[in-house]
Amino acid sequence: MGRITAGVWAIFLPWLAGAVLAQEPKIGTTEFAQGTVSAMAPEQPARSLRREDPVLNQDLVETGRQSYAIFEFDNHSRIAMREQTQARLVEESARNGNTHRIRLIRGGVRGEARRRDPYDLMVIDSPAGVVIVDEGEVSARWCSEDCGRGDASGPEPVAKVQMATAPVSALRDLGGGKGKGRELAPGDLVYERERIETGHDALAILVFRDDMRITLQGESRVDINAYRYFPETPKQNQVHISLREGRIRVKSGSVGHTTPELFLVETPVNRIRVRGTGFDLHCIGSCANVAANPVPGTQDAPASGLYTTVWDGEIVQQSAAGGFPLAAGQSSYVMSNDSAPIRIPRLPPRIVSGQAPRPDSIAVGMDTLFELNAARGGMPGLYVHVHTGKARVETRSGRTLEVTTGRTGYTDPSGNAPMTSGAMPGFMAGDGSCQ
Repeated sequence: MGRITAGVWAIFLPWLAGAVLAQEPKIGTTEFAQGTVSAMAPEQPARSLRREDPVLNQDLVETGRQSYAIFEFDNHSRIAMREQTQARLVEESARNGNTHRIRLIRGGVRGEARRRDPYDLMVIDSPAGVVIVDEGEVSARWCSEDCGRGDASGPEPVAKVQMATAPVSALRDLGGGKGKGRELAPGDLVYERERIETGHDALAILVFRDDMRITLQGESRVDINAYRYFPETPKQNQVHISLREGRIRVKSGSVGHTTPELFLVETPVNRIRVRGTGFDLHCIGSCANVAANPVPGTQDAPASGLYTTVWDGEIVQQSAAGGFPLAAGQSSYVMSNDSAPIRIPRLPPRIVSGQAPRPDSIAVGMDTLFELNAARGGMPGLYVHVHTGKARVETRSGRTLEVTTGRTGYTDPSGNAPMTSGAMPGFMAGDGSCQ
């Protein structure tokens, strides 16, 4: 080969320097990208990211409007970036392991730390503080202004899961939505038009905004058809839920006391109106003992049909057979949707045995239940919600905040006034998962 002239070197050397810079260490892979997702390594031009594209150390990653991305780091930790988020992804090597640091500039991420080494960490930096995740799944959102300004059309939560033992799930559009639904854990929020389902031996207690509470026992399905609570204008209130299957215990809240005519519970065989009430519904079989579904009663198992007992206040059972009141201390049995309730002295022993706790027996701090979610927006600051595991927040002011499963931590932009809540803010509920 001939000698390379000075002019050729002048062209070749900048290309060579760029090629060397392009060899920034790869720290992960783009697992999913939707919309506009870009990355830019130091001193390099921006590049678009698509599925299976590498993520380099020190990459400045950005998602546009209606855009979303999931990245998996080389140690199998993962993060999901919501729309309009900007963060620098850094891997810091230490003597005992690797730290994956997400320097959050704006927006929000959901990180899942999977330690293959006991010293691996995931760290989420923000202007207000640092979030340290040993193991688990954590959402973090940095709000330089009101987080809800771009999310005003998002749904507002109507209830919180106060207690849950798996499997418990929520299905959108009353079970008509796509997918298998989302799993629920303590601290998760529930929305209107969701169907709540419990598996075998599962249990869930929901607390609504007006302090209505529902206990779902195993193998139960409940639809939240409508829920509206307006303490200042109670004529706009509405509660409409349906028991599709299984057994529930209900304690009505403010709506049931102040506007009971706007409170309705449906079952497969009747409708129930309340008067400041606590009551239990047990749907055995399909709730109807008819030719298509006959389940004869035995000493060990009750016959199919709807069993009801009232332990506070009064209800009125309405069906084609008319309206029948039932007061505290009374129980009834309904065989089908065209039969009247039959008063029974007590519930069958098989129903009573192993019954879940009354929902009003669980301590709930209503003053703090939704305090980080008083509106669809959010105060400026750092929000951290722990889905599983735990996280430690070291604030800019030098304070430390421990956040455990099902809870949300908050600190203002200066790292002051740290607090925790059992509720995830509604503006974070639509953020995607790492799956």
